[in-house]
Amino acid sequence: MRVIICLIALMQLVACTSSSAPTRYYLLNPTDSSQIDHSVDIELMVGPVQVADHLQRRGIIDRRSDYELNYSGAQLWASALPQQLPVIIRQSIQQQLPNAQLSDFTQALPMLNTSSHQLMLEILHFDGQLGGQVHLTASWQLYHRQQQKVISHGLFDQQLSTSGNGYSELVAGHNELLSALTQQLVAAVIAADQASQQ
Repeated sequence: MRVIICLIALMQLVACTSSSAPTRYYLLNPTDSSQIDHSVDIELMVGPVQVADHLQRRGIIDRRSDYELNYSGAQLWASALPQQLPVIIRQSIQQQLPNAQLSDFTQALPMLNTSSHQLMLEILHFDGQLGGQVHLTASWQLYHRQQQKVISHGLFDQQLSTSGNGYSELVAGHNELLSALTQQLVAAVIAADQASQQ
């Protein structure tokens, strides 16, 4: 009798496993921008890009309230945000400033890097509600390496409504906010390049 009960339990477990939703993986993408400036040839190191501790997991966050975060076990970032965000930000800046000489912070160290400027970011919030608002908060500093001082800094804090109630729409909202952040960063880099030529 005990063997029969164990077999029934095992069959139920297999049935539950086979009916569970498949794991899906999501990537952010640099968005095409019509604002392209070919005149900027600044030497810029991008990074470090620090990511808040609660954003270190692979599970995409579905914010349930001001105090509760849900990490999905089946809707995952294809690569963790600390690895993904620096690449996307650098690619987006390069698309808008094709003549800028960009280097990556992790690739540059421990080798000597001669970039005149360095862009440092901290991602504080990168989450959203399914069918609701997506939120991105990031602080940034543009550092002049030769002068050894911060020449520009800012706080990006925006929200937008998603177009649907699924994870695909949530990620698309993340991507749109990341594009807006990049435009703010590009504007700061252009201003720094113009100031260095005066």
